[in-house]
Amino acid sequence: MLTKLFVSEDQLTEKEFIAICGTAESGSEHPLGQAVVTHAKEVLNVATVSKCTNFKAEMGYGLSCTVSNIECMLQGPPIGNGTSHVQNDQPKEDAHTKVQEPQNIEPDIVISSDPREYDVLIGNRAWIKKNNLEISEEMDAALSAQERQGQTAVLVAVGGVLVGMIAIADTIKPESPSVIRILKEMGLKVVLLTGDNKQTAETIAAQVGITKVFAQVLPQNKVEKVAEIQATGQRVAMVGDGVNDSPALVQADVGIAIGTGTDVAVEAGDIVLIKNDLSDVATAIHLSKKTVQRIRINFFFACIFNGVGIPIAAGVLSPIGILLQPWMASAAMATSSVSVVVSSLLLRFYKKPQYSITLQKPTNEIEL
Repeated sequence: MLTKLFVSEDQLTEKEFIAICGTAESGSEHPLGQAVVTHAKEVLNVATVSKCTNFKAEMGYGLSCTVSNIECMLQGPPIGNGTSHVQNDQPKEDAHTKVQEPQNIEPDIVISSDPREYDVLIGNRAWIKKNNLEISEEMDAALSAQERQGQTAVLVAVGGVLVGMIAIADTIKPESPSVIRILKEMGLKVVLLTGDNKQTAETIAAQVGITKVFAQVLPQNKVEKVAEIQATGQRVAMVGDGVNDSPALVQADVGIAIGTGTDVAVEAGDIVLIKNDLSDVATAIHLSKKTVQRIRINFFFACIFNGVGIPIAAGVLSPIGILLQPWMASAAMATSSVSVVVSSLLLRFYKKPQYSITLQKPTNEIEL
């Protein structure tokens, strides 16, 4: 969810800033980008965003595009309880840059008849610097403050000028701490692999009980990191939901995709969590172990059955008068196959373990 805006009103009004960001993110499949789009629609009370062209997303950095005709988003009246989700707890403010208090969007808007175009950049520090823009001390301090709270903060530049920041809380699933504990009890090592800032990643990891963190990892480097772990002889299961996770999902021995994630991630996953419940990760691992156990049981008894039956069918006991007629041998072979199938079908009665899941409200969740 979008939690804070940090806007330089010398460049844009708050409503223009929201409209531009919402339109720019409409071309993104990232869940956090969609949160910005939803926020813009709710605050400006519109069903659709404006026109976004020349959209380009660079994984691990940010996006660039051209936004036009935002005036159509500024004409609608505010929603009944609509508020601007902006807070004033940033570390510093001056005459040029300030953080707005929550306030109702006013209907008295001056609308330009000229549908202007805006060249937009939205991304992390590296993306802004890669496009040869400078980050002011005030903006950098505000960015760091949000990252320490475990939020994902991105910078926004319009027309080659850095105009603001968006802070988004990637809300932790309530069951996450319990699921991490269960996975550890199963003897598994749990690692957080993310492209987020190190401060944000470590804050989130501490909340859910993960001690090993790889932060600021680009999508291609995620693949390398998974391969690096595999090279030590360990098998890797990767859980992800975004476009940036899809290459690593393919590289992992088992890719587990979140059902509500991007289509690319779902396609890349070997397992898809339809119910969007992380406890199903532990269930999938438990079921896989039960399946392998059943395979071994079937193999063991098949070996015993055939090890005894084949010599008898070949006549090894004929000296003592024990012979198998051809129909008897055929029936015994069919019985062997049927017994294996029936044994395998017992997995249909598999029941999900009753894990002790404690739902915890994440500390970085902010109601809007």
